[in-house]
Amino acid sequence: MATIMVVEDEKELNDIMCMYLRDAGYTVSGCLSVNEAYTAMHGRIIDLVISDIMIPGLDGVEFAAKLRQMDDHLPIIFVTARDDMASKKHGFHTGVDDYMVKPVELDELVLRVEALLRCTGIEERHLLKVGGLMLDAGEMSAQWDGNPVELTVRLPAVQ
Repeated sequence: MATIMVVEDEKELNDIMCMYLRDAGYTVSGCLSVNEAYTAMHGRIIDLVISDIMIPGLDGVEFAAKLRQMDDHLPIIFVTARDDMASKKHGFHTGVDDYMVKPVELDELVLRVEALLRCTGIEERHLLKVGGLMLDAGEMSAQWDGNPVELTVRLPAVQ
């Protein structure tokens, strides 16, 4: 299942969104700031980001722009209190894929997540099958003819 990162500085809302998305079957990380999100993303595959615009430090628009520079195909949804057209235009021109105004209906959030993941083909991109070998990037696992293959961590060479 896809891995989602929620970047929302209101802890209670963050917790509720994370819980709701987990209940829908997703792996979810909740972060209260952009710096926390960068730390949580290090060495992990994130399939979709849900971010507020008004967060401490680097704001959500700048965060989305940096994410878009790192991965042009990463789906990004803004969930924000800003409901004016100028903010929406700015968000979409920055590269977000969807924009929801608070308060959000959590069932609708899940529907939009499902739609974005389906449209981007995220779920299919996690599996690579070659003959009897199947690699699952999302689960960081491998199988040979249906049998699990033990994987080890490869550390970068020391220079």
